[in-house]
Amino acid sequence: MFSSPGNILKNNSVYSNYASYLIYGTSAADYSTPIDSSNLAYDKPINYTYNAENSLFDGIDFTPYGQVIFAWSRNISITNSNFSDGGLSFFIQMVQL
Repeated sequence: MFSSPGNILKNNSVYSNYASYLIYGTSAADYSTPIDSSNLAYDKPINYTYNAENSLFDGIDFTPYGQVIFAWSRNISITNSNFSDGGLSFFIQMVQL
């Protein structure tokens, strides 16, 4: 989704050689799209975190999720954690010149 605020994603299933769900925009609203756990990547639910700040994720088992997404988030630390399938995606504000 490109600069497309206000969408609601439910009950989708995606398989991809790249990140299953992609979000791109220039404002916080572009990233506020709810992607709940009814959406699947590789037959596993999505873990979507929006607007997290100054957070530490240490020793987290993210393998139950097909894709883990942090959108419009700042100062996130992930250590000693496990991922599978679609892995980890960070979607941040894109600056237009």
